[in-house]
Amino acid sequence: MKAYKYINTTVFALAALSIIDFITSSGLEVAGRFQYNEFDNPTIYRTLADLLLLTSLILLAMSQWTQKKKNPVYFISALTYILIIFPDINTWLWLTNGNPIYLVILIIHTLPFLMIFHNFNIDLNLDFKFTLTAGIFFLLFAFIYDIVIINIPYPDPAPEVYDKFISNLKILSWLYYIGIILTITGLTHILTRIKVIT
Repeated sequence: MKAYKYINTTVFALAALSIIDFITSSGLEVAGRFQYNEFDNPTIYRTLADLLLLTSLILLAMSQWTQKKKNPVYFISALTYILIIFPDINTWLWLTNGNPIYLVILIIHTLPFLMIFHNFNIDLNLDFKFTLTAGIFFLLFAFIYDIVIINIPYPDPAPEVYDKFISNLKILSWLYYIGIILTITGLTHILTRIKVIT
């Protein structure tokens, strides 16, 4: 049980260190967080988002360490983290094709997602079959979407054709990502239940 606590706390601590790197580093366009460039003062909004992310991750790490996950602070911190990091994940999913460092960043912030969803699964007493079934459904839908919708454009396609191709690829990435998250959460819940029973 202690090993489980140490692993969970380490996962959130690593994600928090990643956010500290976002705040203090200017490399890789601050981890590809381009969506904030749409604001008039992108640095201010990005810094505010980073501080909220850092605070929520510290609180989540403390909750993992103290094993007190059934409290409003944990829920608010988890919700804050998920809502703020989701647009970043959209960027990282696309940029993983261009630079391997974004894949590392994506994994670092996917692990807390898995921990949070697993804890919510337990706290809400959800049927693991629903989570696993939903994950498999998303993966199958992504596979069908890939075959039916995604078409490799001809050389030198028109700009609108290429833009549509890129949009479809981004949707495909999201479908696979959500499917993987739900499937792993469901499988983890099954393994946890088996371990508890045995």
